[in-house]
Amino acid sequence: MAERALACEPYPPPLDISMLLLYTLTVVECYEELQQPCEDLLLIARRRGAMQETIGILVLRASASCDVGALADAEADARWALERADGARWIQAAVELIRVLIERDELKLAEDVLEQCPDQHDTNATEMVRFLSARGRLRGAQGRLQGARGLPRVRQSEQAPGRRDAERRAVAC
Repeated sequence: MAERALACEPYPPPLDISMLLLYTLTVVECYEELQQPCEDLLLIARRRGAMQETIGILVLRASASCDVGALADAEADARWALERADGARWIQAAVELIRVLIERDELKLAEDVLEQCPDQHDTNATEMVRFLSARGRLRGAQGRLQGARGLPRVRQSEQAPGRRDAERRAVAC
C-alpha cells in the first residue's frame, strides 16, 4: 500500500493530500518509506512559505523518529515546530516533545512542557485526547498512576455541547 501511494503522480502529491499520506505511513509504521516524502514535502513547503504544513510535517516526522528511537531527531523536529506553532499544531508538537522527554527520562522537562499547554476545556475532542494521552504517559512515567487517567474536572453547566461525548471517547482511549 505504501509503495503504491508513493508511486502516485504527481510526486510528491499536493501538500493538502500529502499530510494524509504522511499520517497514514506513520500509522502503518512504514517509517523508512516516510523519510523521503517528508524531505521532499519539507522542501516544497519551505519554498512556498507554507508554515503550517512545514510544522505538520515536522510533527509527523518527530512522531516517527520517536517511534524508531531516533530521539535527538525527534526532539529537534518537535522543538522547532513547538517554537513556531499555535493552536492545534502547538498541542501536537508539545505532545511529541513530551513523548521524547519521557523516553529520555527527562520527566521534569516533560512536566514543564505539559504545564505550558493551554486549558483543554475549549479544545476539540482530537486535541483533548492527544493532551490527555501525553499527560497520562507522563503521570505513568512519574509513578503517579492515580493522575494518569483523570480528566480535567469541569462542572456540567460549563461543558460545551458534545463535551461529554468527547470525554467518553478520551476515557475509552
